[in-house]
Amino acid sequence: MGTDISHIVKHTFKQFNDRTASKAYCESVLSHLRKELLLGDGDSEWDEMKILDEEDDFLRMKLTDYDVTLHLLPDLWEIESYDRFSHIVMGNRVRKSAFDVVHALGAKEAWHASDYFGWLGGLSYPGCNFEEWMEYLKREYGKPIQEFSPADFWKLGTDGYLEYEPIYHDNFKECFDEFEHLQERIPDYRLLGISRVGDCFLRCEKNGELYLIDEHWKKPFIDAPVKTYWTFGDIFVVEKDGKSALFDYWGTQLTPFVKGVFEKEFSRKPVQRGGIKMYHEQTIIKNAEAKLNLTVFEKYDY
Repeated sequence: MGTDISHIVKHTFKQFNDRTASKAYCESVLSHLRKELLLGDGDSEWDEMKILDEEDDFLRMKLTDYDVTLHLLPDLWEIESYDRFSHIVMGNRVRKSAFDVVHALGAKEAWHASDYFGWLGGLSYPGCNFEEWMEYLKREYGKPIQEFSPADFWKLGTDGYLEYEPIYHDNFKECFDEFEHLQERIPDYRLLGISRVGDCFLRCEKNGELYLIDEHWKKPFIDAPVKTYWTFGDIFVVEKDGKSALFDYWGTQLTPFVKGVFEKEFSRKPVQRGGIKMYHEQTIIKNAEAKLNLTVFEKYDY
């Protein structure tokens, strides 16, 4: 199912029609998320009174560390994660990342919806409330909404593809259990969430500072707090003391800590191989100031 995913979370704010109060509410929620997820100023972006297009009037805020945007509606948040809906049933990454945000909001449940039942459907206008959205689903979906159960997804339909519904309710039972289990294993740190950086590194807080903790060794994989991190797919960058270094998925350090900014570049150039026209595709990570240039992925394609 090649559609994007929305995560729907209810809230209790009652003054949606008061624009000033709505903005103040969003700012208070953003401040709360910064504290709960240890997002520093600048790591999260408040899009003040942002008009998404000429017909839209959503208030929204973006959490760049989690690559999600929260749109405020009368009694719910519509959270866009820019992932495909199929990703939530084919692996744990999208669900765990969504759980981290939902958990930080203080919620216990969410609905995962394909865009046809989310922002392209009943939630396509700013005034839609939860009851109206449920009525829309009743008309357009016409079936009881199933509980999200990862164990149910690995079954193939008659056409050989995974079978799943376009919308689910999620009580995150496995995620809450995992959070409690992980927190018990690292009592010296406050666990910020269950989504991993790379293979096994957990975002944790101690004395107001961010650490990436190896879940197997239960200690920082860098012997110091980090200012922040960001990812390029399976590769991630860690910043500390004004310098940054590149690490692979397993935590192997690929560069020294250097000044400058790491950026990703994709190239696709025509080449001849054995008399056949093909394309040489490369993903390159660059740091101009440090004069670093690493090819992290390449292939030949027709």
